[in-house]
Amino acid sequence: MGIINKNQRQRRVDTYHEAARQNMWFKLRPFVLCAPVVLSLTQVAFARDGISLKIEPSYFSGTYGTGKQNSIYYLPLTAAYERDHVKISITIPYMELRGQALVSNGQVIGSGTSTVAHAGLGDVVIKSKYYLSQQSGLIPGVSPYLVLVAPTGSRKKGLGTGEFSEEPGSVLHWRLGRRFFSFVKFGYRFIGSPAGQKLRNVPVITAGVTGVIGPGHYLTAVFAWHPAIQARFPNAADILLAYDTSFMKRYDLQFFIDKGISGGSANIGAGLGVATHF
Repeated sequence: MGIINKNQRQRRVDTYHEAARQNMWFKLRPFVLCAPVVLSLTQVAFARDGISLKIEPSYFSGTYGTGKQNSIYYLPLTAAYERDHVKISITIPYMELRGQALVSNGQVIGSGTSTVAHAGLGDVVIKSKYYLSQQSGLIPGVSPYLVLVAPTGSRKKGLGTGEFSEEPGSVLHWRLGRRFFSFVKFGYRFIGSPAGQKLRNVPVITAGVTGVIGPGHYLTAVFAWHPAIQARFPNAADILLAYDTSFMKRYDLQFFIDKGISGGSANIGAGLGVATHF
């Protein structure tokens, strides 16, 4: 009886963690280019211990409050390692920017000094996350995180600011019955300001809910917001819808569409991500 109860408890824990971590796929990846990161957080749709690789080509278009049309093609490759309660990942992005946007971590944060049309390596992003606690009744599970942005994107080409940025924060997650899961992310982004630019550190808020629409099929809605990073620009706010599934046991697939609902966000964006696990 003790062994059976222990196995049942472990299955419940595994199910809870998978659902909670699955929610986090949507905070960093899609919002890297539109609202607050994401990122994040949210790296793999169906979390599993071990190593994962993911690629997610994406496209975003809008003025972002710059008064000029901007188009961004983003191709990030993410390698992640997860064991027990810890996850570490590194994202190496290739991007193409056309417009007059100022970019940090692949995200438009304001207006640059000139119109550019360049492609190349973007800022490398290193993320760590710790699953600190599980949900207990109405008390949510807690997962603190840290994002470090290395300035590998060329400032001359408009692919980065040339400065380091950091974002500490935490994710609160709940299980809502048997078919729904929710999260709220609170973070604070410290933006490195290049010479000639006055950028502001800002709070980041992201919230979402995931519904299980069938075995192995998930639909998620996310709202993300942060104040303008560059003075005299509009705040960024987005709504995102994403569909996730798994196939051939080792692979995950996600499709998302993003719609900016404020002047500081992309007008429209979309992406398709594929992940594999080892």
